[in-house]
Amino acid sequence: PSPTASPSASATVEATVEATVEETVEATVEATVEATVEATVEETVEATVETTVEATVEATVEETVEETACAEGGECQVGDVGPGGGTVVYASATSFTSPGSSCDPDCSYLEMAANDIQNLYCWTGSGAATTVVVTGTARAIGQGMYNTNLIANDWCSRGIATSMKNFSTTIDSVTYSDWYLPTQSELKLAQGLDNVLAADKFYWVSDAYGKDPDFARCLAFSAAGVQSTGNCVRYRAQLGIPTRAF
Repeated sequence: PSPTASPSASATVEATVEATVEETVEATVEATVEATVEATVEETVEATVETTVEATVEATVEETVEETACAEGGECQVGDVGPGGGTVVYASATSFTSPGSSCDPDCSYLEMAANDIQNLYCWTGSGAATTVVVTGTARAIGQGMYNTNLIANDWCSRGIATSMKNFSTTIDSVTYSDWYLPTQSELKLAQGLDNVLAADKFYWVSDAYGKDPDFARCLAFSAAGVQSTGNCVRYRAQLGIPTRAF
């Protein structure tokens, strides 16, 4: 006859199997939970670190950009406020010369002062001195300082060149005294820019009108941006906009 397991042996086997299954399930669940928690924590930490780093980098870049604004010596765009407190009207991709300016021969920008100078009499000289012929001026961008130095004179206390050479601005305790009368080409750069030139008013420029010693070049722009080129009598009041290269 076949042996028959005793009830106590069956109970023992059942209990052992049950315990083994419970332990196995418990161990499996525990391992799964640990792995899941570990993976979740790892992913959370990675995401948090990534987000934190990204935010920190963005904030640092933004702060750096702010710290190096045009007015503080950073890169400039047309329309920015320049170091001298004026409006940037020219930003060159390559350096240009401006003989007589402190940035020469590696100038990059031109700015025009926040305010023009009113009632500037005599382009060069006054009265009989208007017959003085100024030669050698140029119209190109970057030639304004050179022209201004050429036409500087002591014959007229309210003369253009004298007023420009005496003009200065002080920004954050730094004084800028390298302003000049712009050339035609330089003055035209302000056309269409807000709050730079007054509409329908003639402005002196520094390149000479060679046909008649009693006249000098002047330009005006309408509110719509239409240009008018004039030959203004040298000893009549016109506006002047201080300009500097940097």
